[in-house]
Amino acid sequence: MTTCSVSVRRCEDYDTSKIEKILRKQLSELGINLSDFAGKRIVVKPNLVVASKPDTASCTNPAVIEAVSKIAVSSGADVTIAESPGGPFTLSLMKHNYKVNKVDEAAKNSGAVLNTDMGFQTMSAPNAKNSKNFNIINAIADADVILNVCKLKTHTLTGMTNAVKNLFGAIPGTQKVEMHARFSNQQKFGDVLIDLCDMLCSSKRVISFCDAVIGMEGNGPSGGTPRKVGCLLVSENPYALDLAASQIICHDGEVPMIEEAKRRGLCPKEGEIRILGDDINSFRVKDYLHSDAKRGKIFSLLPPFLQPKPDVILSKCVGCGKCAENCPANAISVNGGKAVIDRKGCIKCFCCQELCPIHAVDIKKNIIFKLIR
Repeated sequence: MTTCSVSVRRCEDYDTSKIEKILRKQLSELGINLSDFAGKRIVVKPNLVVASKPDTASCTNPAVIEAVSKIAVSSGADVTIAESPGGPFTLSLMKHNYKVNKVDEAAKNSGAVLNTDMGFQTMSAPNAKNSKNFNIINAIADADVILNVCKLKTHTLTGMTNAVKNLFGAIPGTQKVEMHARFSNQQKFGDVLIDLCDMLCSSKRVISFCDAVIGMEGNGPSGGTPRKVGCLLVSENPYALDLAASQIICHDGEVPMIEEAKRRGLCPKEGEIRILGDDINSFRVKDYLHSDAKRGKIFSLLPPFLQPKPDVILSKCVGCGKCAENCPANAISVNGGKAVIDRKGCIKCFCCQELCPIHAVDIKKNIIFKLIR
């Protein structure tokens, strides 16, 4: 990483032309020369975790995707919008995701191309601590530059999902489920996310853009509640951007990925980030809700039966099987038209809660855990 500067600028709504103007100003103040992109293969990597309408705040808003793509296209680059969301990585499902999230319109309006290549290749990560190679979708593996367009959200497993976590979408489809099974607790999973991010940032130029106009609080990344924050963040250091974002939502020191990045010397410490643009303190949301599965040192000391766990809302469950299909531990089955979780097999990754299309999986907390929070 060569910079610890993060640009933070006010943005009150999803007017594409306004967003483009703000982003161009942010890139300029970071010293990023758009002429460097001419002739490059650029991939715009949004967060499209589920097929959901933009007003749910589950995914990067299409206006931000469009603005970033327009900037890249205008530089003379070959621009593709690509993502591998939760579930199977198939062309039919991706087309559905693009349509519901209105990313197809963003591509049409910007001149970018939607990725239709469902292939992947293996990239080596010689400096990694946990995984020495990763399977990466072709659109990202073959790119010269990654424009990492994340969404500011809470996350039931990692605490927060933003620039670093967004790159997990470079791994194809259900292979992400395998990663959850191999690295089954919060610390291990956070560590391997740093391995992945470091590999991509070491082999390609990565510029991260954060859609924090409207974030998601509570039980994110898909089951939370939209929350107005009113800004955009840009940086060439995804760890620094995440640190700044955690300060905005007052989750400082509570995101394991950021703490691990600090230990590895990839992330600056508090006070070492150079904030450009507007006063970051003007965006702080002191009552930004954590996930009900908020973790920390106390969490690790609790016996399993006291820890938060996913819980199927039987009155809402339609037995579609998405949770069972994406359970890393194979701890979910569908019986009598309803999902059933095997408590002994559950690893508390909350993939079921994240990927349930109708939000029929809640987070159940023991009364003791509620008191010590």
